[in-house]
Amino acid sequence: MTGGTAVVLGDPGRWICSGMSGGVVYLRHDPARGLDDAGLRDRFAKGAKVHMRPARDEDLPALRELIDAYADALSASDQPEAAGYVRALLDDPAANFRAIRPGADITDQTVSTE
Repeated sequence: MTGGTAVVLGDPGRWICSGMSGGVVYLRHDPARGLDDAGLRDRFAKGAKVHMRPARDEDLPALRELIDAYADALSASDQPEAAGYVRALLDDPAANFRAIRPGADITDQTVSTE
């Protein structure tokens, strides 16, 4: 990932953040499913140079935009309960999401010679 914003509500799988040099990924923090901080870090790609922290107030606009779009799609496909569940995750973003961003020592891909 070199830019943009993504939200992953399920298990991100192995190798997430491989080569991440920009943007932000919001991962669902769900300890009941093994997606606590340690479980999420365990899914990072080997050598991923990223930082993880709880979502903050400054993350809410981006999270709300993506979550609302997904909830609207769920509602449009006759899944109002799922839409309500997804929207409710925004009631406590710090508990429900982790923000992943590249570390400060990532190479600027616009000048990379690789």
